[in-house]
Amino acid sequence: MLLRLFISFFCIIPILSYSEPPVVLVSVPPYLYFVKKIAEDTVLAASLIPPGENPHVYEPTPKQVQLQKQAVLWLKLGEKADQKAQRVFQEMKNPPLIIDLTESLELLSYKTKGDCCSDSGAKDLHIWLSPKMMQTQAKRITQALIQLFPTHTELYQRNLSSLLKELEQIDQELATTLKNKQGKAILVSHPAFAYFCRDYKFEQLSLEEEGKDCLPQYIPELLHKIKTLGIGGIIIEPQHGSKAAKLLAQSLKIPTYIIDPYSEDYIENLKEMAEVVKNIIHD
Repeated sequence: MLLRLFISFFCIIPILSYSEPPVVLVSVPPYLYFVKKIAEDTVLAASLIPPGENPHVYEPTPKQVQLQKQAVLWLKLGEKADQKAQRVFQEMKNPPLIIDLTESLELLSYKTKGDCCSDSGAKDLHIWLSPKMMQTQAKRITQALIQLFPTHTELYQRNLSSLLKELEQIDQELATTLKNKQGKAILVSHPAFAYFCRDYKFEQLSLEEEGKDCLPQYIPELLHKIKTLGIGGIIIEPQHGSKAAKLLAQSLKIPTYIIDPYSEDYIENLKEMAEVVKNIIHD
């Protein structure tokens, strides 16, 4: 009897292992929201960059690299950490299907009108902060999932339809909330909000570019814009240094607001961003 139980137990182990959901890897946490919405529990969604980490400097642990190697699908953006993951996948015999979410999208440069910092020529990859652009990306995510898991096609298409409606609704809600802020500006410690600003027709002024502080010769121009445009606060991000922003806020006697553009709680985060912008931009 004991021998039979022992044999049965070890016969079950491969079945349990095989039944584990396949891993879908995303570059940053906000995309977890979309994979989970579309695929539900048919896949295990994992982020290359864990919540709260800076994607420009993050180094994955050996355990996280092993999880990456289990991925059957990678939805990549092109962040610095993505380049390291790319090298890992190139060495694999069976690499995952790789979908570049920036493909066919019009990307902004970090150098924009009113930016006080030097032009690095790098592209802004914070494309998820535009609900309009996310509709296109959600469709691409769904297509990739259907390609790999065609048996779930009906589920994925139904969930995509609901997700697109949700994105349209939040886009309309944000447009209504921010309709009186067009032509104004927000001040940020790190330039992550350009797509959000473009969608709702206001400007982003940044204290840094790709981790570099604003050049000293641009400070007088920046201060003039802050006063002229009626900017009443500074947005700082938990992933980046905020010493300069806090010192400036103290000097100008304006508050700081913490916003995490990498939050997985996508819809609520957009709503919070809109409320902060309302407080920062004076009518």
